[in-house]
Amino acid sequence: MLHRNFYKWEEGKGYELEIGRKNARKSKVIWKITGDKKSKLNITVYPHVYSNRNKITYFIIYTFFINPGLKKYLNSVLKGYKWYLENNQSVPRNHFGKHKWFS
Repeated sequence: MLHRNFYKWEEGKGYELEIGRKNARKSKVIWKITGDKKSKLNITVYPHVYSNRNKITYFIIYTFFINPGLKKYLNSVLKGYKWYLENNQSVPRNHFGKHKWFS
């Protein structure tokens, strides 16, 4: 189970959190909302997974495992936001597919 620690929250502007397993290294995630009439959501992820490995090993793991997994997850998140804005109701669980890290 993943634990989330929200350490910075700015209402209407975004937030920052650490996410990871209890008593383990955490990844940093920044959600930033900009714009007044037309909003833009920017999500930045700083993954820790395997970051203590040598650069070649980390590059291979990041390129073929971490990055594709993050893209899939973040695309589902953005589809969820779009769904909510268009339908004005909660998004059904795993509506845009399951994810092995977060579902």
